[in-house]
Amino acid sequence: MRAKAIARKERAAREMGSAAGTLVHHRRWIIASMVLLWVAAVIASHVPQEDLPKLPLNFKIFHVLGFMALAGMFSLVLASRGWKGVKRDLVVLLVMSAYAAFDEFTQNYFHRHGQVSDWLLDTASAATVLIICRVLAGPVSALIRRFRLARLMRQKNERYLYPNE
Repeated sequence: MRAKAIARKERAAREMGSAAGTLVHHRRWIIASMVLLWVAAVIASHVPQEDLPKLPLNFKIFHVLGFMALAGMFSLVLASRGWKGVKRDLVVLLVMSAYAAFDEFTQNYFHRHGQVSDWLLDTASAATVLIICRVLAGPVSALIRRFRLARLMRQKNERYLYPNE
């Protein structure tokens, strides 16, 4: 019974054509992507220091990009589950901050050096991606609405011009 109710909600959301409907439709892929990203982040952050390759980039860049990606994906997962607004953003920020603290603490057991500055950078990166998403949400949803309206108008015109097809 529950599976039928969920399928009915997903179908109704898709038919509405909302961005939330699209997220609901692709929820499994979003969750799978987040899990894979999180597993990769845990593994990458616990590789012993001596086994890391020498790169010309500063490793802080990887902190920033990694936590921005994790926070963005986690926010998408919550949005696909119906979480909205400030509540979702606070949950994402708290979870990412707690994970960053856990990550920095456990690195000491893998011949890495956990630092408070890395924790602050990770939390700031998560906050930054949430702010960027908030700023871009309005213009992106307006653009999506315009595309959908244009598609509906095209379909209406085609039905008018070619009624027998």
